[in-house]
Amino acid sequence: MTPEQNLIQQITRVIENNQLEKNSLLEELAAQYSELCTEVNARLSRCSEYLQKGLLSEAVYEARMAPDLLELAGLVQFELARKWRVICDDLELSKAPLLHTEVLEQLRCACDKEKELQPLLREFRSLIYQGLQHQAIAVLRKIRAADPENSSWKANLQTYEEAELPLCLDKAQIALESMDLPVLRDLYAELTHPWRVVQPPPEMLKRLHRALLSEKAADLLLESENMLNRLSENLSAKQLETVRQLLDQASKMELEDAFYRRPDNWDEQIAFGKAWLEKEEKEARLRVEFEHEIQQVRDLLSKEAFSEDELRHSWGHLQSWGRPLPEELQRRVEESQVALREKRQRRNRHRVQLLTACIIFLLLIAGWSIYTLTQRRQLDRIAGELEQDFQHSQFSEMKLKLENLQQYKPQVFQSVEVQSLARKLESALSEQGERVRLAEKFLSGLEEIRRGGYQRSVDEIQSYLAGADQLILTEPEKAVISGWKTGWQAWQSGQRRESNAVLQRLCNQFRVAKSSLSGGNVADFEQEEQKLQELRLVFQAALPHVNRAEDLFKEDFQQCQVQLDDWQRDLQQRRQQRAEQDMLAQQKKQQLSVLTRDLFQALPDLQQYRRQLEQLRNFHDGRMPVEFAAALDHLDQQSRALVLQNFSMRSFPCLPQQESELRGFMAAEGGASGSVWEADLRRCLAYLDKHQQVLRKVRTLALDQERMFQVYVIEIRRKDTSEWSRLYVPSLPSSREEQDKKGNTYTLYWGNLYHAEADDEEPHETHTSKVFPGGLNTLQYDVKIGRKAQDCLSNQGKFLMNFILNAQNQSEMDIFILDALQNLRDFALDMDLIPRTWLQKRLLNFLADHYADEIPESLNWAASINKINTDVPWMNSRHPQVLAAAEEIQQAGSLYPDLQAIRLRLKFNRELLARALSRRVQCAGAIHSDDHGNPAAFLCMPVRGELWVLSTPSLHSPAYWQILSVDGKTMLPEILRNTFQGQLIFAPQASAFAKLPLPDDRTGLLKPHAWPVNDDSLGF
Repeated sequence: MTPEQNLIQQITRVIENNQLEKNSLLEELAAQYSELCTEVNARLSRCSEYLQKGLLSEAVYEARMAPDLLELAGLVQFELARKWRVICDDLELSKAPLLHTEVLEQLRCACDKEKELQPLLREFRSLIYQGLQHQAIAVLRKIRAADPENSSWKANLQTYEEAELPLCLDKAQIALESMDLPVLRDLYAELTHPWRVVQPPPEMLKRLHRALLSEKAADLLLESENMLNRLSENLSAKQLETVRQLLDQASKMELEDAFYRRPDNWDEQIAFGKAWLEKEEKEARLRVEFEHEIQQVRDLLSKEAFSEDELRHSWGHLQSWGRPLPEELQRRVEESQVALREKRQRRNRHRVQLLTACIIFLLLIAGWSIYTLTQRRQLDRIAGELEQDFQHSQFSEMKLKLENLQQYKPQVFQSVEVQSLARKLESALSEQGERVRLAEKFLSGLEEIRRGGYQRSVDEIQSYLAGADQLILTEPEKAVISGWKTGWQAWQSGQRRESNAVLQRLCNQFRVAKSSLSGGNVADFEQEEQKLQELRLVFQAALPHVNRAEDLFKEDFQQCQVQLDDWQRDLQQRRQQRAEQDMLAQQKKQQLSVLTRDLFQALPDLQQYRRQLEQLRNFHDGRMPVEFAAALDHLDQQSRALVLQNFSMRSFPCLPQQESELRGFMAAEGGASGSVWEADLRRCLAYLDKHQQVLRKVRTLALDQERMFQVYVIEIRRKDTSEWSRLYVPSLPSSREEQDKKGNTYTLYWGNLYHAEADDEEPHETHTSKVFPGGLNTLQYDVKIGRKAQDCLSNQGKFLMNFILNAQNQSEMDIFILDALQNLRDFALDMDLIPRTWLQKRLLNFLADHYADEIPESLNWAASINKINTDVPWMNSRHPQVLAAAEEIQQAGSLYPDLQAIRLRLKFNRELLARALSRRVQCAGAIHSDDHGNPAAFLCMPVRGELWVLSTPSLHSPAYWQILSVDGKTMLPEILRNTFQGQLIFAPQASAFAKLPLPDDRTGLLKPHAWPVNDDSLGF
């Protein structure tokens, strides 16, 4: 365990054991954790700087240094990290800084990208080691395309391209002189590569481009002349659509770079055609628009209602075209205009009459309003003067004004305001004589109440005393009333104290009784009811004291009384609830039994099964019962296990139709994503995709070194020797029959061949006349040459061409490559040592680059053979480099072992994978609890054979199959006890297969993910 892991484990243990008192241990842990977070942040910052500068490799190197930064960041962000920060805040311990998590995702992407670059980097280093600079440039461009932000790739690429550019320019010059189009195409593609850094001279690119276009330019010239003839014919016939198509073709042709040779009258004919087409199209558009305008006018006239302006506007716009109009339409428009004009005149006359009547009516209303407002203001002024006289007690003046109003303005006098003031005046005049009598009567009433012992209620006495406010009293009379009030208040205080004591005692008695009885048990209901009746009688007896007590005691008594009523209602409600609960519990138990029974009866219909589970959850108010919670949570993943129930694959690789089905399963709507089959399906599709990639690359295998394969062999022997020698030629020589001076007929051969005069010279292409002064003829040499070119092709060329042609019909390229390598191990094969080793190197690197996951041994084989230099002038068998390479190959011995065991292993793994995906699993039932509460199997169909369960440790971990029963009857107890109620039981329809023989060497055998984990039938 690393120190960092030990630190996190100690912090987790402290939090889980709740040892949260501040001490030296916590301070030390907090300081170490803070230091660890600071160190992680510092490394993340350095990685971020590297990434911002485009130095991806440096950032990945910094992240992968021990300890691994990504693993360290994940360790620091442990599950209880947030809680630990809160604890540090509460205890004032060292607080760790937050991680720069925004850098982590960039760093993970950088690591993934670096991992993707590893095969290319290996290939690049291997090519540089072998001195294959041209091939290395191509690989380096792929690396730069995959990692464009890293400036180091551009710098390296510039170095190699600058060194190779002069050679490319020389080849281009030679190819231009001989107009070698294949070579020109290759050179142009190389010099215009999108990831090229060193740009060639523009003039050279222009010459190459023009040379490549010369062949196509002649074809385009003939095509353009034919097009002009057709255009002229169609213009004469006025074929609009055909002319348009021809002009479109001409426009596309003008965009061609190769169309620089044009007929003499091309521009004039095309311009004339475009002008004619434009004129005809414009006339057609105008004709359509004019007909549309006529139809709009007809539609307007067909409407039930339209305005004169609309008709005038539409008709004027139609006349502006200057084209002949239908007579029938002109007549209809003129009639409509006359009718609309007469209608408008009638409407104007009616509008003038209506406006005059409205003005007269408004003038009458205004006159009446002004008269009414004047009368109202006069009444308000008179009422104000009378009110002011009454307030100042000027009763005589007020009476005189009222008499004048009654005589001279009877309407004002009879108004409501004036009559109200008149009544108030009469009341004021009568009150002065009654004051004395009322005061004496009031005082005698007070004395009578006192002599009666204040037996009246408080409200009655208060109401009687309120009458004093309505009287006009003298000071002695007010003193008598004040003394009476003092005596009455003293009597009230005594009564109040007595009532306060009674109510307080009763309230205390109530609280003691309530606290002594806890409502909730059925056994206490009767005792509780008896106590309530006793308290109710006591409360009724204390009611006379309520009115005399103070508000505090009165409110307390009233609250207790309310609580007593609430107590009574609560008791009744509890009794009723207990009865309802007993009844509901019985009903719910019955409903739950029905739901559980229907749940398992729904199988094997998983949609109905899901609906039954959701009904069960709704029955429990949205909270799934614990025993069925796992069944609903894992139902989606369990259901996806049926996606292959109708799929069967005899072997893998499969037929195109089955491949289409596999891809459909992994599509968004296929349903296999996230299922137990996903890992094996992705493994199948990855192999099929890789097969297509390798197949495309195999087609280009012979293009990088043509002199290794596009070479022919002729065997010759001097007439005076017995040893045959080989001549390597780029193409079969020409021949003709000749006669010597003696009349003997012989055959003369001539052409180019590869020749090296010295041992240390590389073979170069030269003519036979320079090697054979007298010519290569059958007088001096015995010559073996095939009748056809393919018969004379070098053995390595034949082998490679046969390999490439047969690869197109292969479904397993890795096994096909293994077979080819196995054939190359046979030294009885008539092939030169260097080309044989070169072929072995290419094929081994194919395995290492594309099939290292399934054949990991290929990495070591490729690394070993890459140390051997095969890029030597092998056609000169005496060359020192060829001799050194041959010696190195002999010392290396067997470059790889017998491959038959690996071939059998690959076949076994794929047959096992096909069987795993062809089980055609169907739903056979589910796990339920028996009468004793133990898990048991409920089967919805008869099963003969194995029963499986899909174990899902969590929603975020991959599921796996387990065999629950071997015979469909007896359940394995160790598997059954780990199931949950409602878990689906599956039965494979194809559970029995022919026994698959195991290879002797079991290294590298892979059990499919969808194979049951407890199935030991394979024996490994």
